[in-house]
Amino acid sequence: MKNIIITSVALIALVFAITVLVMMWSFWEPVNLEKDSLVYKLKVPQDAKQFPVWSQVTLPRYDISIADGEKPSATKMWYDSSLPLNSLINKAEETGFKCQQFETNAAICDKEIGEGRSQQLIFQKVEGDKYSNVKALFIGY
Repeated sequence: MKNIIITSVALIALVFAITVLVMMWSFWEPVNLEKDSLVYKLKVPQDAKQFPVWSQVTLPRYDISIADGEKPSATKMWYDSSLPLNSLINKAEETGFKCQQFETNAAICDKEIGEGRSQQLIFQKVEGDKYSNVKALFIGY
């Protein structure tokens, strides 16, 4: 009888611990993920993993934001590119984005994917910087 009680308590504790870990994992919003890390492989959506990286100078990094109420889930990827702003806009438009340039140092591009999902790109070239900053947002994944 004593073994049954000990086994039952241990099993309940194990189920509780697994439940807590699963809940923590599902609500965890990791930031600054490196490509090919274990968390990257498990948390970053496939569209973000397969998204083209144009003439990278720095390694892409990823942030995950979990859906909350009306706010959809989102993944942000960012890196620096050696391409000038106009070339980045051309590359984006070749892959189906609609872009709008602001002055000579920034552009925003948007592409509807469907089913409440979209992708957005933000290109920025800070005066004096050698490279262009690229941010890609994957919304609703």
